[in-house]
Amino acid sequence: MRMCLVVWALGLVPPAAEASPLSLAEAVATALKQNPSVRAALSGAQAAQARVGLARSPWLPQLNANAQVRADSSYQTGVTAGAEAVNTLRYSGGLQLSQLVYDFGRTSARIAGAEAGTLAAIADSETTRSQVALRAIASFYSVLQAEALRDVSRRTLEQQQQRRLQSESFFRIGTRPEIDVLIARTAVANAELALVQADNAVWIARTQLLEALGIQSDPEPGATQERAAPSGVQPADEAWLSRPLQAAASPPLPQEAVDPQVDTLLDGALQNRPDYQAQRERVRQAEATVRALRGDYLPQLSLGLNGQLSGSIGGLTVGTVGGTSRLDVPTAGQPGFAVTGSLSLSWPILSGLSTVYGLREAHANLLAARATLDALRLSLRSQLLSALYQLRAAVRSVQAARALSAQADRQLEMARGRYQAGVGSAIELGDAAVTAASAQGQRVQAEYALYSARATLLWHIGQLIPTLRPLTN
Repeated sequence: MRMCLVVWALGLVPPAAEASPLSLAEAVATALKQNPSVRAALSGAQAAQARVGLARSPWLPQLNANAQVRADSSYQTGVTAGAEAVNTLRYSGGLQLSQLVYDFGRTSARIAGAEAGTLAAIADSETTRSQVALRAIASFYSVLQAEALRDVSRRTLEQQQQRRLQSESFFRIGTRPEIDVLIARTAVANAELALVQADNAVWIARTQLLEALGIQSDPEPGATQERAAPSGVQPADEAWLSRPLQAAASPPLPQEAVDPQVDTLLDGALQNRPDYQAQRERVRQAEATVRALRGDYLPQLSLGLNGQLSGSIGGLTVGTVGGTSRLDVPTAGQPGFAVTGSLSLSWPILSGLSTVYGLREAHANLLAARATLDALRLSLRSQLLSALYQLRAAVRSVQAARALSAQADRQLEMARGRYQAGVGSAIELGDAAVTAASAQGQRVQAEYALYSARATLLWHIGQLIPTLRPLTN
């Protein structure tokens, strides 16, 4: 397998033709299913959901059981009866049922805080999903770009090889000097080196795509037989590494992003961006924490019910009477059962100022959460403007790169004709070929930069992928 990967990476054999092309939609779906970051974020949301139940637990009845067994022993010495040891076995057990009646909003505030924390964790998981999807899209485009640049390098090599053959032919018939042949051969060597580098770029882009998709990438090809992949992770193989990609068009933009009004676009982004929604929920969570700690200053009313069963087993006597040993059979006492009810009011009067300092900390955390929300809003506006500027620049770059490529192709065609007619030099033809190859590469990079810029703008406005569940406003 190691040799197969090396040979494929060097471009000596074509990719497996029998593998179905990987579409952009399938790549995103695979990343959302396979990437460990998504699973970790969803697990964090489930843990936050469990904390809501933990916060509700004080409102539910509390039942406790207790049991006790105790042995009492006494040693007595009589005047005529001799010595006696009296052992008594006492037992007791019961159930205690308690129910919180009212705590002046303390538990309700903790429940509200836990629910806000759950919504924040869900929003965090949505942020992770959108980031994973954006990375998968960017990696997908990177592979397509690397393969397109490799095609440019391959066509350039073919052109340089034809130029070398032409130069050698002209040299043999004496119409061109030998320096033209040497220049052509140098150009071929440079083109071969560029093709090797382009092949290596394709290999790197594909391994990065596997990482973005969450596909297990083995650093040593062939070692997958010796080491099992982690649970839930699909091992990579030659089929994934050489699987062709389906050409993907640029993702469409919503109408409001075509002719954008920044404030309108920002308002939509604030409603759709899960990271902003998560911070809003954290502000609510901090507010609920302040309310809960304020409740620590107030009393707590509880209802209790206690059932107790108790009894004893006694009368075991071991001793001597008149020099004769005696062992009495133990007798069981009558068990007793008692039920008591209580209504208790507890009020913390002095707690070492822990409530005071805890409330101060909660207030400070609330102010920090609100400040973070304001800072995030400013950052989102800046990011949105940057994404719009990058998109505009990408559109203009594509237009300029296409014009440059067309002009460079015409220049190369003219230089080739002048060289064949004997009025142009090898240096002129070589410069035109280098310029044409560079222009083609710039056009490819500009086109895929436009694709990535559109996907990035969709991510900034929160419309790259649909959310698993609607987020609260």
